[in-house]
Amino acid sequence: MASCSLVLGPLKLLCAAAPEASVAPAASAAPAGASAATLGLLALLLLSPLLYLALNTVLPALLGTQDLRKKYGAKWALVTGSSSGIGKELARRLLAQGLSVVLVARKEAVFDATAAELQSSFPDLSVLKVEADLSDGEGKWMPAVEAAVSGKDVQVCLTRTLPLPSWRSLNAGDMSTGLFG
Repeated sequence: MASCSLVLGPLKLLCAAAPEASVAPAASAAPAGASAATLGLLALLLLSPLLYLALNTVLPALLGTQDLRKKYGAKWALVTGSSSGIGKELARRLLAQGLSVVLVARKEAVFDATAAELQSSFPDLSVLKVEADLSDGEGKWMPAVEAAVSGKDVQVCLTRTLPLPSWRSLNAGDMSTGLFG
C-alpha cells in the first residue's frame, strides 16, 4: 500500500492508495477518495495566486470603473486623509467623475497645496477644505466636519479612519454612502 503525507504549515495533507487485499477496509489509513480530495486541495492552494490575480486585475478591467455619481446620484463626497497619497488620488478621481469634494486632513502646508491644486484642476466643482486631526479621540474635529457638510447631500464617504457613533466605525479603505444626507 502506498501512502504519503505533505505538511504545509499547520495543514497536514494525507494521501493513500487503495488498500491491498490483505488489509481489511476498516484498517485503511484514509477514507476512499482521500487522494482526490488531497490533490484537489493542493491544486487549489497552488492556483490561488492566479485566482487572486484574476479577481483583482482582470475582472475589474472587464467591468470598468464605477461611476459613483451615476451609481448613487451623488453630488458631494467626503474624503479623509486627502492631503497626499491615496486620499488625494481618491479626491482627484471623485472630482473627475463630477463630484464636489470635502477634503479632510490635518493642518499642513501640503494640505493647502493639494486643495489649491485640485480646485485649479477642476474649476467647475467645489473643493472644500476641513482642517481636522482625526486622531483626536474626543471628537473635537466633528463640529468642523458637520459645518462643512451642512446643507450638502454627501452621498459618498471615503475614509482611512473616521470614528462615528458607537453603532458604526469606518476603517482603512471603507466606503459608505448616505451618512450625512
